[in-house]
Formats: sequence, structure tokens, C-alpha cells
Amino acid sequence: MSKTDRDRIIAIEHSYNVQIADLVALSTSIKIEKKIAKFTGRPITLNELVDALQKLLTSETTHVVLTYGA
Repeated sequence: MSKTDRDRIIAIEHSYNVQIADLVALSTSIKIEKKIAKFTGRPITLNELVDALQKLLTSETTHVVLTYGA
């Protein structure tokens, strides 16, 4: 997998630490740099997911925390 392909991977999870990224790294040696987390216990809405993805793709940000419905 090329560096460009790895940069396109984004972990999205309902936990503060986004443990799925760690599990992927342990299983495949691919480190996921970009992460979206929501830990309010509320569902992730489509609008906040789209906003978070745009923020990750258009800036140097690597971690976005969703707070809608908190």
C-alpha cells in the first residue's frame, strides 16, 4: 500500500482514543493518522460526519472530535 493510499484512510469511532486505529496498526502495520471520534454516547449524524471529513481533508488537522448532541 502506497503512502498516498495510507493517507486516505480515516478511522471513525465512538470512543475517545479511537482504538480501531490501534487494532488496525497491530494487525496490518498500517498507522492511521486521521481520526474522527465521538464519545458523547449520541449517534454520529451525517452532517457532522461530512463536516469532519471536509475538515480533515482540507487542513493539517489529524483528529476531529464530534460534539453535536452533547
